[in-house]
Amino acid sequence: MDIDAHHAGTYVVARLAGISHREAEIIAHAAQYVDDATNEGVIHFDIKPENVLVEDLDGHPNVKLADFGSCHSIYSKPPFTEYISTR
Repeated sequence: MDIDAHHAGTYVVARLAGISHREAEIIAHAAQYVDDATNEGVIHFDIKPENVLVEDLDGHPNVKLADFGSCHSIYSKPPFTEYISTR
């Protein structure tokens, strides 16, 4: 994951909204992963709290996105019927 301005902007907006430091960090990392996947041509159609996995790693959250079973390639033709399978 490349931490860039998208990560920083998401973190700042979350903190301004009154979200705690730890939760804002989790949100920023998850948003960065979605941004990175989209930049690589993958659209994750099932983003929800259950698909954001968080592990405490030396006091810092280690965030991972899960369940890419319903993702699609941005290069497939609409209505995005070409699935990228994880099975």
